Formats: sequence, structure tokens, C-alpha cells
Amino acid sequence: GRAPPAGVRCYDCGSVINNPAARFCGECGSRR
Repeated sequence: GRAPPAGVRCYDCGSVINNPAARFCGECGSRR
């Protein structure tokens, strides 16, 4: 399947990343 367009949750800190182009979590910096 393809990646969700928005609402990607960081597996490390649990923050929701609403940027499909972001490769790293803005909160903890872990790779999504």
C-alpha cells in the first residue's frame, strides 16, 4: 500500500506528523 497523505504517527514519541514530505519527526527527530 501507499503511505497515508496525512496524520502519520511517530512510532517513537507518538506525535502526529501532518506533513507527508517530512522524513523525520519534528518532536523527537526520529525517522517516521
